[in-house]
Amino acid sequence: MSLIKQNKRFLLVLDDVWNENRLSHDDSLSLFVKWAFKDREDKEYPNLLEIGKEIVKKCKGIPLAIRTLGSLLFSKVDELQYWKFVRDSEIWRLEQKEGDILPALKLIMIKCHLTCFALCSLFPKDHEFYSDELILFWMANGIMPNSQNLELEDVGYMYFKELLSKSFFQDVKCTWFYRFQMHDLVHDLALKVAEEEYSVVYFHAKNIAGTVHHLSFSHDDCGQDVPKYFDTLNSGVRTTLFPVEQQVPTLVEACISRFKYLRMLN
Repeated sequence: MSLIKQNKRFLLVLDDVWNENRLSHDDSLSLFVKWAFKDREDKEYPNLLEIGKEIVKKCKGIPLAIRTLGSLLFSKVDELQYWKFVRDSEIWRLEQKEGDILPALKLIMIKCHLTCFALCSLFPKDHEFYSDELILFWMANGIMPNSQNLELEDVGYMYFKELLSKSFFQDVKCTWFYRFQMHDLVHDLALKVAEEEYSVVYFHAKNIAGTVHHLSFSHDDCGQDVPKYFDTLNSGVRTTLFPVEQQVPTLVEACISRFKYLRMLN
């Protein structure tokens, strides 16, 4: 802030200034409505507004939490279950520092979305996905947080719709479920997000990182024998995929016997 007085210029810096007084519930709700709804849209969705009032109470008058949560729910007026999921999330029960209620919630939801997206890296490029199958994979790995009022299939569907809305998927066809693909560049992004816990495994590889917990055997060079590096793989592997029609029986048996914590074998 620059001040000019009697031809002299001063610089006044206000650092780390906090308002100890919380917003009233009415003020908090007004702020939430501003960020969660379009103009007068809250009047059209009284059921969502009632849920919003309960969410606002949990924000404890913290403007940043109210604003961020409102923006998270913006344009989701046709997804009642998503609103209920946010309201009933287990994260509200966690003990957190002052003012950290919503950022923590948002980070957890973002982390879950990225983890769901990362699992897509295990499939080859040009793979045709099925939404119901992909959601089952997420469920099997316990990726999505549980909610007392929602079935995990519903939570998975919301996560799928969120990724779909952000254009992570393409060539989408909808019947009783969704069929879709990923653009090659988006697939490369999934590989980047996956980092060291997810890996496509090649039979001719010399070794595999010990941090890998989710792996997919390449369909390009499936051999007839269990690869030599297999015994060095992390016994805590959770996911094993064989994206080929002709599987190697000895390799499947080896996966079942070695990976004691296996959650998904496909």
